[in-house]
Amino acid sequence: MPADIPTKRHALEVVARPPSRKEKRTTIDVPLHRLRKKSRPTTRVSNDESEAGGAPYHVSKGGPSFAQPTKCWLLAKAWRQRAFRVHDELGGNRYECIKIIGQGTYGVAYESIDKLSGDHVICKRSRDNAWDEFSVEVLALSQLDHANVINLLDVVVTPCLTLVLEYGGVSLHSLIRGQGMPSPRRTKLFDQLLSGVLYLHTRSVIHCDLKPSNIAIGTNDLLKVLDLGCCVFDAPGCRGRSDDATKGPSVAGIEYGTRWYRAPELLFGDGSFGDKVDEWSAGCILIEMAGGAPLFQCKTEAAMRDAILNLTGSPTDSALVYFAHLPLWSGKAARPYQDTRAVRFSGLLGAAEMELATRLLTLFPQERMSSAEALTRSGVCSRSVGSA
Repeated sequence: MPADIPTKRHALEVVARPPSRKEKRTTIDVPLHRLRKKSRPTTRVSNDESEAGGAPYHVSKGGPSFAQPTKCWLLAKAWRQRAFRVHDELGGNRYECIKIIGQGTYGVAYESIDKLSGDHVICKRSRDNAWDEFSVEVLALSQLDHANVINLLDVVVTPCLTLVLEYGGVSLHSLIRGQGMPSPRRTKLFDQLLSGVLYLHTRSVIHCDLKPSNIAIGTNDLLKVLDLGCCVFDAPGCRGRSDDATKGPSVAGIEYGTRWYRAPELLFGDGSFGDKVDEWSAGCILIEMAGGAPLFQCKTEAAMRDAILNLTGSPTDSALVYFAHLPLWSGKAARPYQDTRAVRFSGLLGAAEMELATRLLTLFPQERMSSAEALTRSGVCSRSVGSA
């Protein structure tokens, strides 16, 4: 750990520049239940050096002070966890970018080399307007420690925010694109995926964007869950990246995650969704691992809603009570839908895996299999594959 970073737990102090005679300090210490609320405090630091391209922050008694118009308190909370190092732009010179491996709405990911250790790492750099999304990921990763979840190594603070992550390997998407995966290897990797998802849920974190491109496969087939930028904290007062639950859905429903892997409760507009959205995505990934192609490839949310009902069939009476109150369900009950899961999965999966996929891809979230139960059932699949 660098010498300028205190070893004791301190609150992050944001210092306005230029200072007055008596330098005023604002200590940010927000409790967990205030996460992601509109009333969260904001601080803009006016720093002439920063605006001129100088030092992006300075280290004060309580820790780094960020010269960025951002919701700094998320980083402050992660800073107090002290699960990673924090460097300024000079620390950023430690990492040499090799190539771009991914681009998204909020940033760009580079395969890089740590010049000190020689290890391969991933540098995930935010765009100028995406500090909030990256701060949420920093906060989540600073509280997680599991073999199947990517590890945060470092944070470099410049005019951009750069997350330095361990190198997880190649993406699952590149391994299964256009071809299926053999059953023994598929079951081994899916066990690890369920283990990572179960750990996230025990830590009250919902990933919300599980898909093959957000899963890395490393040495000895070690699976890592990546990209928690869309995650939400499943705790009282911590629902959503904004106030989706209170504003109500748009015509596209609750837009969390990638459309092809989005759970039906999100597509139909349930703003108070739970962690079962990740189990639905895991079921979609299992089918894609077996067949080499996404289960759904719809271009619109409306088409996705119809495609899901054509797969799962019409909801049961108890499920209909739930869906009837969702804003985007209107008119769906008038048309009968047939359950086609057995027909579509029969050529891809064995009997045990088919039961697992069917339970994960259940329309009603309260009837959907949990990750803990799915991990137990996946163990049954492993034994059946080994005896075959």
